[in-house]
Amino acid sequence: MRSFKEATEKTTNTPYTTWLTIFLAAVSIIRLIYIYDGPLDLSPDEAFYWEYSRRLALSYYEKGPLIAWIISLGTTIFGNTDFGVRVMAVVLSALTSIFMFKSGKRLYDERTGFLSAILLQLVPLFNAQGILMTIDAPYLFLWVLSFYIFLKVTDARDVKAKSGWWAVLGLTVGFGLLAKNSMAFFFISAFLYLLFNKVQRRQLLGPGPYIGLAVSMVVFSPVIIWNASNGWLMFKHEAGHANLSGGLTLNPGMLMNFVGSQLGVITPVLLVMMIISVIKLRKEPQGSLLFWFSAPALVFFLIKSLQGKVQGNWPMTGYITCVIAFCAYYLKEYHLIKGARKYFIGAAVILPAILTVISYYPPMIGLPPRMDPTSKLRGWSPAAREVSTILAVLDDETFIFSDNFQISAEMAFYVKGHPITYCINLGRRMNQYDLWPGPEKYKGKNGIFITIHESLPEPVALAFESCDKKRLKLTERGYKLRYYSIFTCRGYRGSIDQKKPEEF
Repeated sequence: MRSFKEATEKTTNTPYTTWLTIFLAAVSIIRLIYIYDGPLDLSPDEAFYWEYSRRLALSYYEKGPLIAWIISLGTTIFGNTDFGVRVMAVVLSALTSIFMFKSGKRLYDERTGFLSAILLQLVPLFNAQGILMTIDAPYLFLWVLSFYIFLKVTDARDVKAKSGWWAVLGLTVGFGLLAKNSMAFFFISAFLYLLFNKVQRRQLLGPGPYIGLAVSMVVFSPVIIWNASNGWLMFKHEAGHANLSGGLTLNPGMLMNFVGSQLGVITPVLLVMMIISVIKLRKEPQGSLLFWFSAPALVFFLIKSLQGKVQGNWPMTGYITCVIAFCAYYLKEYHLIKGARKYFIGAAVILPAILTVISYYPPMIGLPPRMDPTSKLRGWSPAAREVSTILAVLDDETFIFSDNFQISAEMAFYVKGHPITYCINLGRRMNQYDLWPGPEKYKGKNGIFITIHESLPEPVALAFESCDKKRLKLTERGYKLRYYSIFTCRGYRGSIDQKKPEEF
């Protein structure tokens, strides 16, 4: 009875904290069960990052090392399983909402913080980061954590602690950079906020921001050291993403694709209302902060989409403060709102929640794979089982390779025994496999080549004495999910005529 009474008093005294804890615990348990016994294989990116984790390094061609370190932690505890790879995504998502709550509370009040933390879990874009262990999971957490620390260093109530907190901020931003280079937008947003805020502008004259910047660069130094030793490949890769070699081009079609993707991952009503709220609040002290931590990333990727393809998740951190703005502007006094406006606000919250629930089991609404984004996370383990069956009748030194890094990574994870796999270059963009050792040591041995193409590439055919083909068709509810061509090749001649990467 005493514990029940204490729980009741705690719920009464700190209702938002209590209910947020219950909500996050429930969501986390559901996700853990879903990951352990759900329908989704690892995404190609997750499998590729798992490949990173068993070759730990200072950095990698495309990404910093943090994702590999985190996955390595999970698989060390839970083994090389889907659960081991993804478990930390669940933890990071819960922590992200906790610091979202703290940020909204510090800026406005507990109610705003609570609503912001809950809404973050309901939006499809952010919900995915609570299940998939990609670079966005730690990146999102470190952005929100850094934003909360930035609130402390710019708060007059914490004057005595500012120097120390600037160093802590540098630490969290530095780790964010180890997760994703887009964390650099934090520097831009923080600088613009300090520059255009009359009260905060004096911070730029003190040592705090520069202490933070120096610490972040020290933390980021593994990436710099690795790149200095590898021809600055990551920066060439980022330049390739930016399409700098293509010069200035305008592609309205890409802009429309980008806008469409944002409407999809946020949902239309909520997206419009978030943008409205962050603009409406921009003249208030708290709103100014929210605006400057949203506008730079969102405007940059909007303009960037005119030149080339922008993935739907790239501007995600620009929406973090939009969520807080929406909760402060629309939801805080929702109970007092009447008329059609109230229904629009309700729709802005309910629609993403419905889509998030459906995203766990899309087949429930009968979507064909071509219209279902999660179809890319199904069909890998069945293909790997087929390869495992073929591998079982060949000698132990048979190697597995593909012309596609996604297939190579998925086969490495799902083929029995987690073999080392290879990805040959027959005219594709460079990737991390090109920096790892190739299959030259298998001269005279057999190989299994897996591709989505129907015919055997000539360089592969010339590299073996003979190759037999098996066409594998994977279907789902009568729909085609994916085709694979699996070639069993014998008598490896010791080398494959590969192309040098022309694109980074």
